[in-house]
Amino acid sequence: NNSLGCVGANWDVELVSLKVGNEAPTSEAVAQAITYANDNGIKILNLSLSVSETEAMTNAINQYDGIIICSVGNSGTYNVGYPASLNNSKIISVGSIESNNAMSAFSCWGKVDIWAPGGNILSTIPTGFCLEHNVEFADGTRLCELSSNHRATLYYYVDSGILTWDQIANDFEELFGLSPSNIIACPHEEMGYHYISGTSMATPYVTGVAALLLSTNEDLTVAQLRNAIINSAENINITTPDGSTQNVKKLNAYNAVKYVLSNYSETISLDYNTKSLGWDVDSSSTFFDEKNFFVNLDVDNSFEYNFTVSSTSPLEITLYDSSFNEMDISINQTNGGATNSFVQYLAEGSYYLKANFTSENVSGEIITTIVGEHLHNPLLWMYLNSSFHRGRCSCGEWIQKAHVIDASQVVNFKAPCLECHALLDLREDSVGGQMGIGKESANGSYILPNGVIVLVEEDIDAYFAGTLIFYDGDSDSLTQ
Repeated sequence: NNSLGCVGANWDVELVSLKVGNEAPTSEAVAQAITYANDNGIKILNLSLSVSETEAMTNAINQYDGIIICSVGNSGTYNVGYPASLNNSKIISVGSIESNNAMSAFSCWGKVDIWAPGGNILSTIPTGFCLEHNVEFADGTRLCELSSNHRATLYYYVDSGILTWDQIANDFEELFGLSPSNIIACPHEEMGYHYISGTSMATPYVTGVAALLLSTNEDLTVAQLRNAIINSAENINITTPDGSTQNVKKLNAYNAVKYVLSNYSETISLDYNTKSLGWDVDSSSTFFDEKNFFVNLDVDNSFEYNFTVSSTSPLEITLYDSSFNEMDISINQTNGGATNSFVQYLAEGSYYLKANFTSENVSGEIITTIVGEHLHNPLLWMYLNSSFHRGRCSCGEWIQKAHVIDASQVVNFKAPCLECHALLDLREDSVGGQMGIGKESANGSYILPNGVIVLVEEDIDAYFAGTLIFYDGDSDSLTQ
């Protein structure tokens, strides 16, 4: 992310290079590398290789406590190399596709879990390699762009005295019957950068995404990593060499991150109660997991929520909807940006709140408080006294409100309340509350609309809920 060369799927990651052979990888060396990785807490392995199946390999894979990303091979056949061919839950096999989503001609295609870009991938190559093979042919092709076999052939002609480099550079097409540009294997971009093709180029993309997901949540299990990568992938169609069409999975890094944040991040249910959250941020830690306060908000009740996010240093606050679109929020900042507050109406559903220090070098605790604010709207109002009635809101609170009457309905100084339906005596000396759900002033009992007197508020709640049982002594029957 420094505008130099190329960038992979994740640049905020530590790499460990494990040697598995001098000229070509061996099963014994790969097995030892897997064991070393397991012993040293390396949770993701990239195996851009194929080896023979051995007991040592089987044991190393079975004992490995991580995920293994394997290339399927470049023979262009149905048969996939080992260990990509294994049906093992900790292995993801990777095939190569081109920029137009077509299957790369060189890629194996039998047992492939996911496909990723592998054709003409700009990648790093040792600068010394370009300097060592620095012959430039008449058509502009460089020696470092040819395959190892073609380079070996040319070096043989020169070392044996058959040809000179000047002859080869100037008369290549006359000598060999084709232009050097026709046999380019790895196009040279600039010193230290070549375009390279192969399933060994596709596999690191999947590995990089796996590392990105682990930086999002370092507690992800192997199964969760695999699910996130496979289940978030795009569905595309490829045509295989036998002419058949396959519907396959194409790697999508953005979808994979959203999958983890949606399914495996901390989830807070928002309702009427105040939520207080604390988060320790370490500037030296992974970007998603600890450099940011990130939480999945599961909104159970639709209304306005008051957010307050604060720390000891300036913060940046972002709120996303369920599709990870950034929402437009009006933030009030105080204390130089260390305290941030905003009010946002949220309908039922999922949202995502992210808070991070504006400086990447700051560590500290981020405190978030979320308070649900709503207009209490009791479904039923009950008589309280001559001045007020009350009702229980769905949030559980009792709300008190003045009686409401229609002047046209006043008869003999009495009128019904339009909300609690009690017959109100509008004279100053009235006790009131003798009709509707009335509260008797003498003993605190209530009169239900059917004339039954109850003593406690729980009976009123049961009455409106339809669960209050009445016993008729004359007919020996129970009614609700």
